[in-house]
Amino acid sequence: MMNTQVIFCLTLALFVSGAHMATISIKNNCPFTIWPGTLTGGGGAQLSTTGFELGSTQTRSIDVSAPWTGRFWARTQCSTASGRFTCQTADCGSGQVTCNGAGAAPPASLVEFTIAANNGQDFYDVSLVDGFNLPVSVTPQGGSGPTCITSSCSANVNSVCPSELAVKGSDGSTIACKSACAALNQPQYCCTGAFNKPETCPPTNYSKIFKDQCPQAYSYAYDDQTSTFSCTGQVTCNCAGAAPPASLVEFTIAANNGQDTYDLSLVDGFNLPVSVTPQGGSSPTCITSSCSANVNSVCPSELAVKGSDGSTIACKSASATLNQPQYCCTGAFNTPET
Repeated sequence: MMNTQVIFCLTLALFVSGAHMATISIKNNCPFTIWPGTLTGGGGAQLSTTGFELGSTQTRSIDVSAPWTGRFWARTQCSTASGRFTCQTADCGSGQVTCNGAGAAPPASLVEFTIAANNGQDFYDVSLVDGFNLPVSVTPQGGSGPTCITSSCSANVNSVCPSELAVKGSDGSTIACKSACAALNQPQYCCTGAFNKPETCPPTNYSKIFKDQCPQAYSYAYDDQTSTFSCTGQVTCNCAGAAPPASLVEFTIAANNGQDTYDLSLVDGFNLPVSVTPQGGSSPTCITSSCSANVNSVCPSELAVKGSDGSTIACKSASATLNQPQYCCTGAFNTPET
């Protein structure tokens, strides 16, 4: 499971932290205050916060229990002048800073997540299907995969928004850009009716404006091919051990200033040279222990693990490879003497 940073103007970072938890960090890179909102999908429990204020350059992190599906967005130009909390763009209509299970009123730049349980595959995307109000990016941290990369819409789509899609602020400037579906309500823009499948709902001149500005973002309902990103795995092992072959360093740390012991082990094979250097203790064996040689260079072919280029990248133990009692110290060979 990944961890993520989301940045509006805004960045979100998704951090893969464990089998049951991820952390999403939201950073405001805008030169003004924004009010991020959150919404859990699929009838699940809402996050610990559903909306908050975030000043310029500030960051806030939210823990997410897996599995989770939901979205983030940022509200702008918010005030309580009317007696209720309202925002000029992406308002959730709750009348409060918290959205309490309500979504953003389009147009709104959205960041969508599906966080899997048990270190499964996490998905994320930036979506302009509901229009645009702010630039946004998502950066995963701790996962892996060919599409486990930053996804962003860094352009200001408002600057090229057609007049028929534009939302104007009190000063007459464009503060958000509607989707063609929301503005014109035609089946060919909403992918409804006879246009309700990918084959019959191609990109339109309007969706292409969004796509040209933000190639990684969803520009309309069927824009999946270039707009969905995913990560698997994580940096932390969460109580899982190494899959052999692996060079191991083993410790037993005693309480009350007792005797600490340490060793290097190639019982599970070898993948890298390694050394241990104690500091602050004393005894005849309180010395550096090392395996500085590259065992891969002399690894027998029957024990070798090969990389994609054909080179030996690790060396298995005879126990793991041949599974014979004399190599595994089992059966008749289960004592030091035998």
